[in-house]
Amino acid sequence: MNMKKLVFPFLGIWMLGFSGCMKTSDNIVSFTYEPAIVVSDAFSSQPMIETRHGKFLAPELSDESFFDEVLLWTEFQINFDQQPYSNVYTVSNLTYQQIFSAWAYPRAIDDMADGGFNDPIDYVHFDVKRLRKMVFIWFGHKAPKGQTYDYEMSFDPDETYAIRTLYVRAKKTNELTGNNIEVYTCHGFDISMLLYNYENAEAENVSFNIMYYTGTKGEDGKEIYKGYEFNPLTWWILTD
Repeated sequence: MNMKKLVFPFLGIWMLGFSGCMKTSDNIVSFTYEPAIVVSDAFSSQPMIETRHGKFLAPELSDESFFDEVLLWTEFQINFDQQPYSNVYTVSNLTYQQIFSAWAYPRAIDDMADGGFNDPIDYVHFDVKRLRKMVFIWFGHKAPKGQTYDYEMSFDPDETYAIRTLYVRAKKTNELTGNNIEVYTCHGFDISMLLYNYENAEAENVSFNIMYYTGTKGEDGKEIYKGYEFNPLTWWILTD
């Protein structure tokens, strides 16, 4: 796979919406730290990416064997002076890495320890982003270089609070030894099941907290979760 691997310095991070993108010239706009979904284009043989800002042609993905709905974390530019088509924008200088995802499942609190997702998450690294009915979260771990993780997300179906809670747990997918460093990984979570009841009730929005398992237990034996520093998040239902 000929992947242009992204290297994230995690310092001086730009948190961008379309209107807040960094302009490198009057007619070039740069997008950084953006989730994207690979999608098909009915009018072109070139691959496309769906982003928070729209769908764009991405010819630099042509050599990849990505299927539809593959998730990427991206940086790219749109040069408005060099657009080959009038009906769709084409990105350039695209860098990317593939990321993976999981569904947020309804699960009773007592069942959340099943499945071996018991490794510590030290923190959420920067702002949680959304695309479609998914949230994208960067996690920070203190672990040896090259350590990788899988994640699960759950919510209590019996919870009746106005602000719901999504619980995230981690599990190592390899076993490495060595000195611990800061290891960062990104994962997408589809929260459709949480949103379903609110959409049926035609609610305008739903607010929720993200809590992540620290890998430790209190004196009472209960697992200790830590909250994302920008809780709660609000999801606008009717404008999705």
